[in-house]
Amino acid sequence: MIHVKYFTPVPSLILNAIFGVIYILCGDVQFLINAMGFVQWTVYGLSAASLLILRYKKPDMPRPYRVPIVIPILTCILCTLFVILPMIEKPNVFYFVAIGFYVMSWISYYVFMVKKQTLPGMKTVTLLLQKLLLVAETDYYERDV
Repeated sequence: MIHVKYFTPVPSLILNAIFGVIYILCGDVQFLINAMGFVQWTVYGLSAASLLILRYKKPDMPRPYRVPIVIPILTCILCTLFVILPMIEKPNVFYFVAIGFYVMSWISYYVFMVKKQTLPGMKTVTLLLQKLLLVAETDYYERDV
C-alpha cells in the first residue's frame, strides 16, 4: 500500500522502524548492524537471482537496461558467500531466526497471494489501516504484466 500524497510505502516503513527498535532492545547496535547486513546481502542475492531467472524464463521481455550476465552471476556467488560464511565462522541464533522468517514469509505469500486465502476480519483491518495511514492499494494486477 502506498501513501496517496507522497507515494511512499508507509506500512512497510512503520514495520521496519518497529523491527529496528525491537532489534536494538534485544541487543546492541552491533547486533543490529550484523542483522541488517545478513538481511541486505540476502536481498541483494535474491535480486540478482531474479534477474537470472527472468532472463531464462522471459528472454523477450522488454528491459529498461541490460547488464552483462557475468555481473548477476558474480553477485549471486558473492552474496551467497557473505550470507553463509558468517553462519559458519560465528554461528548466532539470529541467522536461524532470520531463515525462519524467510520460510514463514514464503509460506504466507503462497497461502495469501497464490491461493487467495483470507483471515476473518482482515478486510476490516485493511480498511482501518488504509484510512489511518492514508494509503491505497497500487494498480498492479497480474494481467498488466
